[in-house]
Amino acid sequence: MALGGIIVAGLLVALLFYQAIHSLYLVYFHPLASYPGPGLARFTNYWRLRSFLKGNQHLVDLGLHARYGKFVRDGPNSLLVSDLDAFKSIYGFTGKLNKGDFYAVTSNGTPEHPNLFAARTEAQHRAVRKRLAPTAFAPKHLAQYEASVADNVFTFSESLKQLVKAYGHMLNIAPICERLVFDALIEATYGSSMSLLPEQDPAGIIQSKKKGFPVTFGISHIPWLSRLVSLPSISPFLRRPKYDKHGSPKGLSAAGVWTRKIMADAANGEAHLNPCILKNLLEIAPSDNRRMRLEAIRYECFSSTAAALIAVLYEIGRHPEWQSRLRSDLERLPPTEYLSTVHLSQSESLQAVMKESLRLHPPFVGPFERVIVPQQEDTVANVKPLPAGTRIWSSLFVMCRSEQVFGDKINEFRPERWMEREPDMLKGMDDMFCVFGRGSRRCIGQDLAWMTLQKTVAAVVRTWDLQCGEEALKGKAHLEMEYDELRVTLAPIA
Repeated sequence: MALGGIIVAGLLVALLFYQAIHSLYLVYFHPLASYPGPGLARFTNYWRLRSFLKGNQHLVDLGLHARYGKFVRDGPNSLLVSDLDAFKSIYGFTGKLNKGDFYAVTSNGTPEHPNLFAARTEAQHRAVRKRLAPTAFAPKHLAQYEASVADNVFTFSESLKQLVKAYGHMLNIAPICERLVFDALIEATYGSSMSLLPEQDPAGIIQSKKKGFPVTFGISHIPWLSRLVSLPSISPFLRRPKYDKHGSPKGLSAAGVWTRKIMADAANGEAHLNPCILKNLLEIAPSDNRRMRLEAIRYECFSSTAAALIAVLYEIGRHPEWQSRLRSDLERLPPTEYLSTVHLSQSESLQAVMKESLRLHPPFVGPFERVIVPQQEDTVANVKPLPAGTRIWSSLFVMCRSEQVFGDKINEFRPERWMEREPDMLKGMDDMFCVFGRGSRRCIGQDLAWMTLQKTVAAVVRTWDLQCGEEALKGKAHLEMEYDELRVTLAPIA
């Protein structure tokens, strides 16, 4: 045998020997070896990528816990948990665990200037949040955005009437809900709307987001690939703008071009802005260390807020008794042109219906990865010390079905559970109502999203009798829920 052949054969034998030893380590000696889970998960993350791309990972996670218990080894170096105390220590306010490579693809290739979602460490996250929250998300700022949200909800209501007139009373309202939320949050962020309502999305912005999300976060399931595509030398190439055959930006590139122009014009004093997040940020002098890079503003939360709205309308349509109760409750509020957030927060039934709908259908189903860091190996409750670098996470879809927290009949729509509990139990439920995140990493736009949801649900209930069946809602989950269809029958309220 030639020398080259001997070398190749030797390398193959060495590789096979290494693989055999590594496999034995993963099965018998790895720190996670004692935890149960799918056999394939001990060797690779690719099995999990498959369920993610199919859009049913949240259901797979629910099944894993039903079969293996509260602690499941779901990857060679990852642990999926549903234990309540462990969950609180992972996602609490202590900030002892970092975000890992799962979030690398969201960094925009600028790790030195992370956005709020991509900030890996608690220190990075705190630095961004403490400049953003008091400048643009304090209660006084949310009050400034309320008028524009109300205007978009009014446009949505008029658009529904147009669609019913044009297409009849049975409609798929999921697309128009998505366009409403996109317009409302874009205007609250940038002071101007892209006006996708009622049926205008020629650039395909929303569909582009839906198509891109599985790819983006699918990559995140393969750590080495996530690190590779997030490199500053590669990320800009992958994120380059896309254009149609006429040279116009399309998809998310169209939204990116539009927002960059708005920001540039506003920074140069060439644009008149209505009250919005951008305007509030620009009021901070460039020399002030509280001034943020405008590129850190993100508008991606529109899809999760839209999923939340669609889920609430679905449950209202399935439960006419609660729809009637909501309508009666809202009629007792002051008859203003639009119901304010202050008024809507006084409707106990509205708050209960929204919370119960989102408990059953959380917009973020997760799981959201955290990584054990040095000196914090024993920080997760009810878990034996884990070595630094171990990935650990929980599914919000699973945690929202905790009987320990939310009581019995956990798979049923029962808004009364939010109205009839003892104060201590209700406090525990509110603490675990983490559909927009939890702890120091809670979504900074949660109150803006809740405002949009309240106003839209109230407008629909006061105007329409909404009916739908159990099979009316169709969608998939790719980290967050994406609903393509909610087919309902709309009848105007006499």
